[in-house]
Amino acid sequence: MRLSQLALAALLVPALALAEDPVPDAPAPRVLEAPRSAEDVARRARPYATSGEVTVTVGDLEDAIAALSPYQRRKLRDEPAALTAFAQERVRVVVLAREARRRGLQSAPRVREVVDGNLVQLLVHDHIDERVPPTSVPDADIDAYFEAHPDEFVRRAMVRASHVLLADEAEARALLATCRDVDLAAFRQLARDRSLDDETKQAGGDLRYFDATGAAIGGAGRPVDAALVAAAFQVAEVGECGRDVVRVGDRFSVLKLTGRRAEERTELSAARDAIRRRLWRTRRDGALEQMVEQVRARVRVERHDELVRLVQVTPPGPDDLVHRHGDAPELPEAPGHAGAHQPGR
Repeated sequence: MRLSQLALAALLVPALALAEDPVPDAPAPRVLEAPRSAEDVARRARPYATSGEVTVTVGDLEDAIAALSPYQRRKLRDEPAALTAFAQERVRVVVLAREARRRGLQSAPRVREVVDGNLVQLLVHDHIDERVPPTSVPDADIDAYFEAHPDEFVRRAMVRASHVLLADEAEARALLATCRDVDLAAFRQLARDRSLDDETKQAGGDLRYFDATGAAIGGAGRPVDAALVAAAFQVAEVGECGRDVVRVGDRFSVLKLTGRRAEERTELSAARDAIRRRLWRTRRDGALEQMVEQVRARVRVERHDELVRLVQVTPPGPDDLVHRHGDAPELPEAPGHAGAHQPGR
């Protein structure tokens, strides 16, 4: 089971705070960047903005940009106005952060929460993600997964149908006799006017796409009644009606086929990247759980879960801030950018 960031913080941060010595079997430190040339060091040291209390250098801006997503970095690279706006915003943040420290806010609990959360992310990145990258999944494991899970890479044949559910068999047979003479729009209007299936009548009797088991596409909703499934798969052409009236419980249905999808199989070459990501997540989560257990065993945190009942949770109020601490900031805009389906049951 994958751990959320909140769960990670709950498991790791107390242990890290109590730890005195390095984690046993910790991986080697990250390889340092190649030494910069004297010219590059001088370029990065040039002050972009200065005051009596703070200085923001070109290097500071580069380091902040390096922490952004690839999409954000591309935007800053390709849009000079966006880069200027980003630099101005960074100065604003630095100045306000300096003012916050002057007022002693660095000791506030909310600040510690954000710092702890970022520490956990950095720990996981340095000690898990860099040790267990997606490329660590062997091709042989991908091949084996594909062979062992054939159903995951086949989309079974599906059909789509609309139906009108009636209480009287004679009435249903009369509708079936005229079914071929009406187009889909008229048939769906008949469903809205006459069908007893409350779940589908407002949608013109639409049962949506379903496979031979009655399962809807994407697994949403309840499966279609088996009798309707069998009747729909017997219809040869889209637009045709069922061969006969379909008995559904103590009622009777007339259906029209409205769509058909053939079976589709995904080849290994097309599925390889998705399988690699799935297997990588499993490996990553396993490595993370192992690290959590090592830290727990070393630090021996003692919990008293029975005291959770004493915790008072204040309900949100209308004045609560929408902003959530720890969310990645957006780039500033550059100037000028603005059960079986039993119908009727």
